[in-house]
Amino acid sequence: METLEPERGAATSETEPESPETLTEVEEAFSGMEVDAPRVGIIMGSASDKPTMEPAGKELHERGIAFEVRVLSAHRDPQAVAD
Repeated sequence: METLEPERGAATSETEPESPETLTEVEEAFSGMEVDAPRVGIIMGSASDKPTMEPAGKELHERGIAFEVRVLSAHRDPQAVAD
């Protein structure tokens, strides 16, 4: 007799992610976010990465999506990267 296993990536009761207790908790987590705040961050490790990342910024700009660009080095300033 053949045993069937769930498809890879299929949710099972053991692997199903838990949902927040209430929607209120999620709303509270985002309550301080300004409406006009950037929704996307483009982060690069050094300024030399800028030519590689410019197309991403151009695409976001053309689609009207607010973004910010930061050069942050996890080696030089790990706390800034974490923040």
